[in-house]
Amino acid sequence: MRYSQLRAFHFVALKGGFSRAAAAMHITQPGVSEQVRKLEQDYDVLLFNRERKVIALTQAGEQLFLLTKQFFEIEQHIDEYLSEARTEMDGRIRIIADSACDPDFSRISQTLSQSACFTSIGQFGRCCGQTQVL
Repeated sequence: MRYSQLRAFHFVALKGGFSRAAAAMHITQPGVSEQVRKLEQDYDVLLFNRERKVIALTQAGEQLFLLTKQFFEIEQHIDEYLSEARTEMDGRIRIIADSACDPDFSRISQTLSQSACFTSIGQFGRCCGQTQVL
């Protein structure tokens, strides 16, 4: 059993069709069909009744869908937790330049303030919580 097979099965069951699942997953419909077919084949189980263009979950499919709902909900919780638990940087960044060292300091400081380096430092200061850029 592969993650991609479970994900394909889950989206087909959730969206009610292979084409809709493919669109939601941003992959081709034959790719989704192949993943579900391999899952069914590997475990010798029928997960969907297919009649013309209508599909319905079998009893085994319904049970698996309940499990995949839980699985993907837990995956979402883990993602949210890890995103929130990311280490925030805090402190100060102090950049000092001395005008006494260079008579052209005003020209240099103006050029530096427009540079990618200082733009990046400013962005860092805005995105990293308690960090102050002085």
